Formats: sequence, structure tokens, C-alpha cells
Amino acid sequence: MAPSPGSAQILTIIFLDVDGVLNIGAKDSGSAPLMLGARDVAMALKLQEQGFTGRGSDSVRRLLAVSRSLVGHGEEETRTYRSFANRTDVDVSTILSSRLVALIQAAGQTGQVSVVLTSSWRKPQYRIRRLALEQILSQQLQRAFTFDDVTHMLDREKLAGDRLKVIGDYLQQLRFAPE
Repeated sequence: MAPSPGSAQILTIIFLDVDGVLNIGAKDSGSAPLMLGARDVAMALKLQEQGFTGRGSDSVRRLLAVSRSLVGHGEEETRTYRSFANRTDVDVSTILSSRLVALIQAAGQTGQVSVVLTSSWRKPQYRIRRLALEQILSQQLQRAFTFDDVTHMLDREKLAGDRLKVIGDYLQQLRFAPE
């Protein structure tokens, strides 16, 4: 998607990939990631207390191990990943989304910063998630928020390099966009 007219006044572009940035998940052998949601952690704790050993018990152990792991990397010494648990209504951590809001605010006034969605959440089947995320960010910013743009989709996006390619394509279009 080409940058919008008037993009010459944009001073900062934030490219947002949601999964692993605004939410926490754990790799699950061959399956979709196990999302670290508050409700999921509570259920996993209950299953563990009951001594559950059935199908899925490995996933329960994995989810609890992630939730108890220390974050490190400049976080409070005792902060675990559980403190970043995703909301129950959408796979987004309130703490992590508030940090994005701080970045948006630090980047400048509306019109000086452009937030471009590069995540799989830009796909049509994730429209509801995207709208929910925009609502969360609107509440945290205390103003209406919608993504300024999205990067184009490749036929197959599987690797980090694929995401970098679409970001590069976007920047290339921006560079040569008529003013």
C-alpha cells in the first residue's frame, strides 16, 4: 500500500508487528503458539493443582513455565512474564500496549508520526482483532486511533526476512512517492 498524500510532513514511522511485541506466547510443538492469557494461566494452574496428566498436559507445563520465567532485560528483578499476560478479550498485553502508546506519544504530535501495521493482524481474517487493538490504543491515548497504513502482503510470509522485505518495499514507495 502506498503512503498517503501529505506523508512529507511525517517525521517518524513506527512499524508494528503485534505477535511477540504486544502479546506473549510460547511455542507449542508444531501448533500455533500458546498465548499467555490471564484466563489461560488461571486454567493451567487449576489443571496443575488437580494433577492433570491427560492430552495437553505438556502445553499446561509449558504455559506455566513461561508465566513463571523472569523477564530480565532491564525489567524489575522479580517481574515474570505472567505480569504481561494478554487481556481476556484480545491477545494484547495491557502493559505492552501502554508502552507502544508511550512510544507514539514520544514520537510527536498526530500528523508527525505514522503507525504502520506490519503484523499478520493486517490480514482480512484478523479485522476484528485489529479493530479491538485500535480501540485499546484509543483508550490508552485518550483520543481516536486507527492505523495510518498497512504494509502489503506477500503470497507467503513465514520468515522475519519476509516482514523486512515488505517494510523495505513500503519505505521504497515512500521515498519515491510524489509530493
